[in-house]
Amino acid sequence: MDSKGTIRTVATALCFQDFRQEKPGSTSRAEDIAQARFSAKIEQPDKTRNLIRRNAAWDEWLNSDIQLQPSTILGPNWASARILIYRWLSSFRLGPVSFTNGSEFIATRGFNSIESKLSKSEWTCSFGNFELWSDLVYGHRGLKLAMRRRYADWLAKHHIDKAYSDNALWQRWKYLPHSNRVIFDFKLSCVTTMTQGNRFSTVPKNNLVDRPICIEPMANILTQRRIGIGIRNCLKQIGVDLDILAEKHQNMISSKHYATVDLKNASDRIHLSLIRYLLPTRVFKILEQARSEMTLGFDDHYHVINKVSSMGNGFTFELMSLIIYALCRSYSHDVSVFGDDIVAPNDVAPQIVNDLTNAGFIVNTKKTHINDDYRESCGAHFIDGHGYVESYDFRYPTNIGECVTIVNKLSRLALLYPSFIGLYCKVYGAMPATLFAENPTKAVGFWHRRQEAFASPKLDQFTVQSPFQFRKDGIPMNRRARVKLRNFCHDIQIDPSGASMHLGFEWVDSGTAPTVVYPQSNWAKIQMYLASGRRVKNTITGKGTYKSFLVVTFKNGATFRWSEICRNS
Repeated sequence: MDSKGTIRTVATALCFQDFRQEKPGSTSRAEDIAQARFSAKIEQPDKTRNLIRRNAAWDEWLNSDIQLQPSTILGPNWASARILIYRWLSSFRLGPVSFTNGSEFIATRGFNSIESKLSKSEWTCSFGNFELWSDLVYGHRGLKLAMRRRYADWLAKHHIDKAYSDNALWQRWKYLPHSNRVIFDFKLSCVTTMTQGNRFSTVPKNNLVDRPICIEPMANILTQRRIGIGIRNCLKQIGVDLDILAEKHQNMISSKHYATVDLKNASDRIHLSLIRYLLPTRVFKILEQARSEMTLGFDDHYHVINKVSSMGNGFTFELMSLIIYALCRSYSHDVSVFGDDIVAPNDVAPQIVNDLTNAGFIVNTKKTHINDDYRESCGAHFIDGHGYVESYDFRYPTNIGECVTIVNKLSRLALLYPSFIGLYCKVYGAMPATLFAENPTKAVGFWHRRQEAFASPKLDQFTVQSPFQFRKDGIPMNRRARVKLRNFCHDIQIDPSGASMHLGFEWVDSGTAPTVVYPQSNWAKIQMYLASGRRVKNTITGKGTYKSFLVVTFKNGATFRWSEICRNS
């Protein structure tokens, strides 16, 4: 099915939507929030505008770091926070090795799988982090195997005999107490490219500004993640589980008792001297080794940075959560912190804001709500007297799967806000008929009743009809298909009458996962399989396609893949 026309029509409808045509006072406060969130990120791609935003983000990031000064006057609650942090980190241990799927200092061009990181990508490390990197590789069987393979390739590239090299290294360092480790460090240095630090980059935040991030060397990100996981484990021991904390925030904001506080670029406002004061010496030294001291900017120069780390660093989120939570806990036990997202009682929130400001943080007044009838945290919005505000982000669609998500979002918003009905009808009319369920009334009604902030169904597989538009029919089934369907329904005791067949789409990553692998040539693939616990594809980030699949929908709302029906009938 050719979906280019559908994508183009949907994109045009989104980009030219103008809510300002609505009559003043005709929309509710919740509808205004949904409209603002819709308009924040939707725009037509423009390389010139993107370049301007990237350069502006770099200039702002650099100037912010230059002006970042160490905090000389801190309130007594920061001292209390220091005591709490010392207590919580008394059991700090580095966490396990965790590979990320992000890029590295030397661009990976999407090859971010474990197999690629072991065998293809160029290993990079900052000078200060090499000792931690050596300890990590020496104690990890997969990385040690990868180092030996890389070192053998390095010797072959330089036409050096392996036996001769091993003997020469032994003769040179055999009298040292830890000669084997010294030789190992030398071999590791041969296959590791040393860098001065990380490199600056940006990711889209909205259609006005870009979000600055710093892409770390591979060795640094692995050691930083171990630190981050270690801090995360310490927080979990005191009852703060960052894995589920976002849901807790979404529940807490429904109470008038709480205020929400948000910070601007909080990760870029933490001076190294503040961390030196707050953290135990043992933990600070490890953190200082793993961080990048310099950043390669868009001007192709390295800049010494004052902040401890930026977004993109492996421990930034956990470290930020730790220090801000410790400050808030010095005021009250009834607080919660998820990164720079703070939920605290209204009576202590002003004092928390004052202490954060004194330490160099900048409070985002637009997203900070104290003694207010409106609160937002972790993507959830709540208005007293209304409840949770349902709203979604929208971006320019590039494939049919994203169009499916968009029409589903609009179908839900159109049920709540009249201003979205017209846009929904435009997008709905462009979607293929085969994507729509036969009897969506029950599903739509269920979604309409469920207003919990995090109890939303998946929006990226099927498009669902709204009562604002006519019904679209499904795919006709031939006699053979109906026989298979009746046999399947007989086995599971479902009434087959009124069942309809439709088309769905799902994202399929590009890549291969061969059934037979050979230890000598596919050693990195075997390591990836062991890490995953199963056979997986060696994928390329962002590369793949949406593939269609047939589904059958019954009158009671049950949905089954046609492949499963054929397999079991």
